[in-house]
Amino acid sequence: MNGFNGFTTNQITSVFLTFITYGIFTLLPAFTIWKFYRDTKPIAGRIVKSAWWYLFAGFCYFWTQVALVWAAPAEASFVSLHGNHLFPFDQVNMSFGFAVPFIFVNPALRFAKGMIFVWAFGIIGTIALVIGMRKTARGRKALLAGEKESSAESKDTVDTVRASATPEVA
Repeated sequence: MNGFNGFTTNQITSVFLTFITYGIFTLLPAFTIWKFYRDTKPIAGRIVKSAWWYLFAGFCYFWTQVALVWAAPAEASFVSLHGNHLFPFDQVNMSFGFAVPFIFVNPALRFAKGMIFVWAFGIIGTIALVIGMRKTARGRKALLAGEKESSAESKDTVDTVRASATPEVA
């Protein structure tokens, strides 16, 4: 069985680009779930509030998977309707006027329907993931600094209580 029998070079390239896109946007949600699990563990009874960014990133990555299915089949995701050229931007009217609803109707605009939305949601999700990682790191540092200060204050308090409770023997 020859999987690429009868495919053009552009269609074969489209299959590989779609699988690479799928791989990227399958690993990123797994990383997001791991970061959410790791970064929401309580520190001194408090949870870092910026972990909501991970949930938003996961939501965006969910929509990348939906848009990838919407862009199927893989051999036609990155090519024009007739398969004669790769990345068919010349067929896409990207103006925000009357032509935008026709993106969803015209079968020649499969690239606009699928991969542009996949990468848009993916980039938004990645930006949210980076913001979440930065804010969570800052929040964890602040909570850890507050925990160290409170433990140092409690140690001083314990020492002064012990000193005042023990009578001095001359």
